[in-house]
Amino acid sequence: MQKEHAICESYLNASGLGDILGVRAATICRWARQGHIPKIVLPNGRFVFDKKEVLDVLKRTDVGGVVSQRITQPEGQPHA
Repeated sequence: MQKEHAICESYLNASGLGDILGVRAATICRWARQGHIPKIVLPNGRFVFDKKEVLDVLKRTDVGGVVSQRITQPEGQPHA
């Protein structure tokens, strides 16, 4: 069975968000714990993320340095 990254259409777990941003899930969780990106904490303690909200924050703050380049690239363009 393939592991699903999407909880629903707009919410992702750390692994799914990391895939989009080109960083590890551990990095996503660290940013969330440090308050750099918005998170939703589930009753079991795991984080889920609203993709649009996180991308909006990252475009404004550039938490990961090169992350804003990755999320502002036109679709289909290679990442620098």
